[in-house]
Amino acid sequence: MATVRFGGGAKVEKTATSGSSSAADFVEIENVKGDIQYPGGQAARIEVQNHTTIRLQGRKKLYTAGLTDTSNLKFMIHYDCDDTGHKALLAAQEAGTKFVYRITPGEGNTKVTVYGAIGNFQRTDPENEIVKCDFEVFPEVVVNNA
Repeated sequence: MATVRFGGGAKVEKTATSGSSSAADFVEIENVKGDIQYPGGQAARIEVQNHTTIRLQGRKKLYTAGLTDTSNLKFMIHYDCDDTGHKALLAAQEAGTKFVYRITPGEGNTKVTVYGAIGNFQRTDPENEIVKCDFEVFPEVVVNNA
């Protein structure tokens, strides 16, 4: 997992239509704040030696790669209950609807594209009239463009 704070800012977008990945269909998610954590991961290390390998190869530990846990796309927004995009995110989380999300830093080259459903949409109590909301997208497909 990579945690990134883009010095030149970043744009977090999602497709307006579920299942679409058309460049024209992306809309910006407004008021994204702070760090953005996007999927990355490491494969599990599985010990595979058995009595046969020990007998033939000596007492060495042998390993193979297991499945990679890609982790999730995470970011925080200042939630605006009048923003149609924020309302759409909440509705998508409640319905389990999947969209394509992409992160583009200020210099303009997309870093990561994720297809998945919002698994976490956690709002805080208002503080100085600001509601902070943590998002977590559970990815099915991750494309790292970096």
